[in-house]
Amino acid sequence: MVNWNLGSIALSVHNRIEDVPSYYSGTEMLNAINQRLKYIEDELGISIGSNSISDDYHGVLTNFAVADTLLIKNIEGIDVSSIKLDELSISKNSNSPAIVSAKEILETAENQLINLKGKYNFEQVWGC
Repeated sequence: MVNWNLGSIALSVHNRIEDVPSYYSGTEMLNAINQRLKYIEDELGISIGSNSISDDYHGVLTNFAVADTLLIKNIEGIDVSSIKLDELSISKNSNSPAIVSAKEILETAENQLINLKGKYNFEQVWGC
């Protein structure tokens, strides 16, 4: 069993997403990942910690971090919904590829979290 930390989760995000904005790839990303970790801890009612994250939480935390990073990329304009240069205007619908991907990954993360909640509720009830 491998134990992860916030930095290794950030590295996983970088390995899955090209061209992460430089201002977001350091402390900002670590802070965002830590906020997601706190969200998971609050939802599950447990303490996970940021330096020894077990495999049980790696997938859900990484998926939340990837979705957040895709949303940041979209806000930054790397994957914009419209471009206008003088008379030329190119528009996409509000479901840009980054937004669609972020929504799908966020949904996956939420489902993973629901499954973890079910696992912990079962273990608490049955004393496993």
